[in-house]
Order: sequence, then C-alpha cells, then structure tokens
Amino acid sequence: MKKKNLTAIILIVLGVLFIIFKLDLIKYLISSFGLLFIIFGIIDLINKRENIAIGEIIIGVLLIALSWLLLDICLLMIGITILVYAVRKLSFALKLTKHVDSIYKKIELVAFPLISTILGVLLIIGRWELGNTLCIIIGIIIILNGISLIINKDYNN
Repeated sequence: MKKKNLTAIILIVLGVLFIIFKLDLIKYLISSFGLLFIIFGIIDLINKRENIAIGEIIIGVLLIALSWLLLDICLLMIGITILVYAVRKLSFALKLTKHVDSIYKKIELVAFPLISTILGVLLIIGRWELGNTLCIIIGIIIILNGISLIINKDYNN
C-alpha cells in the first residue's frame, strides 16, 4: 500500500473517531498515556530502577484517574487565554477605530477580537459543549484532508 493511501486512511479513521467520541477521545488518549507510564514503570521496576518506576506508576495512575479533570482544566485555561488575548485585541481595536473614517474598516478592526471574546466566554462557560462541537469540526477537517490525499495526484509517495 502506498504511503499516501495509508496516511489518508489513518486521517479518515482519526476524523471519524473525533466525530464519534468527541472529547471522550482526548480523555481516552490521556488515559492511554497513563497506561503507558504504568507499563514503563513496571518495566523499570523489573530492571531495578525503583525510584523512576514509582514516579512513572504514580504519574500513570494520576493520568488515568484524573483524565476528566485534566481535560476540564485544559479547556478552561484555553478559554481564559483566548478571552484575555481577545479583550486586549478588542481594546486596541476600539482605540484604532477613532482614527478610521470608514464604517467597514471599523467593523473589520473590531469583528475578529469581538468574535474571539465571545468564543473565550463560551469556552469558559460551556467548555464541554463547545469542546465537543470543536471535536466534530476537527474530525470533519481531518476526514477532508484524508479524502484530499486520495484525490490529489500530485502528492509524493
């Protein structure tokens, strides 16, 4: 099988998984990393590296046990970061509008920071719903990338 086709299939499968499982997929990935830490910890325990092994096993258990909390904190931090950035940009854009005569230029200056501010607030308030929606959008984009690889004849093997 050509590298192009394998990559396309992997992308399409990953996109479908994002659409089906949404944020659960990310939780499963976090838990999988936790499981890998536990496996590496057991291997290190067998190889008589107890200090490293105990740390790896503890991290693995915490990743598995706290995967939802970690995901929730990450979504909250992303929302706060977007909000802070967008409010700063909105403040700057509003100052710039005083020096612009065209109403279209004023709207253009303010539109993106305003939409970003709304996105940040929505991500803070409804991070699970918005996160699931974003996962569906990401899944669709990944599937379209996989399909474009199959269709595109210029892609190198």
